[in-house]
Amino acid sequence: MVNSKTLLKLPYWVRVVTIFFFGWAIIWIYRTVLNPIYPEIKRTFGITLDSQMSLIPTVFYAFYTMFQIPFGLLADRYGRKRIVISAFSIFSIGLLVISLSKSFAVIIIGAALVGIGQSAYFGCAYSITNSVVVEKKRSFASAIVNSGCAIGIAIGLISSSYLVKKYGMDWRVLLRALSIVTLFFAAIYYIFLEKDAQHVQSVKQANSIPFKKVIQNPKLIAAFFLYFATCYGYYMIITWLPSFLQSERNIEGVMIGYISSIVAFTSVPGALFISRLADKYKDRKIKLLVILELLSTVTLFMAIMSSSTVSIIIWLACYGFIGKIVVDPILISYVVDYVPKETYSRALSFLNFSGMLASIVSSYSTGLISDATGTKIYGYYIACILLIVSTTLLIFVNSKKKKFEN
Repeated sequence: MVNSKTLLKLPYWVRVVTIFFFGWAIIWIYRTVLNPIYPEIKRTFGITLDSQMSLIPTVFYAFYTMFQIPFGLLADRYGRKRIVISAFSIFSIGLLVISLSKSFAVIIIGAALVGIGQSAYFGCAYSITNSVVVEKKRSFASAIVNSGCAIGIAIGLISSSYLVKKYGMDWRVLLRALSIVTLFFAAIYYIFLEKDAQHVQSVKQANSIPFKKVIQNPKLIAAFFLYFATCYGYYMIITWLPSFLQSERNIEGVMIGYISSIVAFTSVPGALFISRLADKYKDRKIKLLVILELLSTVTLFMAIMSSSTVSIIIWLACYGFIGKIVVDPILISYVVDYVPKETYSRALSFLNFSGMLASIVSSYSTGLISDATGTKIYGYYIACILLIVSTTLLIFVNSKKKKFEN
C-alpha cells in the first residue's frame, strides 16, 4: 500500500499529502463498510428496529464529535503528530472490539472507541497540510487528501456488499482486517511525520491570541452552519442510502453498493478540478461555495425523488461531482483565511465539530422518522431545507463587509 523508501525520497509536503490521503481512506472504509449489511447485522443479533440499528452510527458520531475540540486543543498544545498516532491506535482497538463482538452492546462500545480514535484526524491532518503547503496550492492539496474519503467509501460499500452479501463472509472478518491496517498506519505516521516542536512553541508564544473572539466571527459561524448542513445531506447518503434503495426503491444485492459508491467515484475528479479553480480564483471563493451548495441541493433532491435506477445513478453522480467532498477543501481554506496559523487545529476542529453534529442528528432522527412513518424520505427533505437556509446565511454575512470586518 505504501512504499517506505519511495515516501522518504518525496518532498515533505508530498509525503504529508500522501499518507493523510490513505488515512482518510481507512477512516471511511469503516464508516461505510457496515451500512450495506445492516440486515445481516440485524439477523446476527435479532434486531428488528431501524432506530436500534441507528445506534451504531449515532454512538460513533457522538463520541467522534465530543472529542473533536479536546483533541484540537491537545494537538496545538502537545503536538499534532503525537495526537494523531495515539488516536489511530485507539481507532484500531475499537475495530478489534467490534470484530470480536458477541452481542450488540459490544458493537456499541467498539463504535464509541472508533469514534474517539477518528476524532483527532480532521484537525491534525488539515492543520499539518495547510502548514506545509504553499498558500496558492492549499485547496488542491486538501482536495487530494480529502479524495481518500472517496476511495474509502467505494472500498467500504463495495467490499461488504460483495464479500458479505454475495459470498456470505462473516462481516466481523472485514473489521478484523481493517484493525490491522489501521495499526499499521499509526506506525506509518510515527515514522514519516516530522516532530511538531516548532508548532508547539509557536502556540505557546501565541497564547495571547483571543481564540474565543476569533471563532465568534459571524463569517466563521456561517461557515460552521454551512458545514452542518452540508454534512447532514452527505451523511443521509452515507448512512441511509443503502437501506433507502433496498426498502423504498426495490434495489437489491451488490447493486446497492455500486449505486451508493457512485458519489465517491465522481467526487474525486470534481474535487481536484474545482479545488484548482478555488486556488486560481481565491477572491471568488464565496461565490463558488454558494453555487456548489445550491447545485448540491438540487441534485440531492432529484436523486431521492427519482424512481428509476438510471435516474438515481445520474443524479447521485452529479451530486458527487459538486457535493461535500468537493466543498470540504474550499471551506477549509475559507476558515484558515480567518484564523491565525497557530490556531489551525482548533479552528478546523470546530468546523468538523459542526459537521459531525449533523451526522449524529441525521443518523438517529432519520431512524426515528423511518419507524414512525415507514419512509426515510422526510430526512432527505430536511437536508435540502438546511442547505438552502445555510447558503442564504453565508451570502448574508459576506455581503455585510463593513459590519463584520475583524
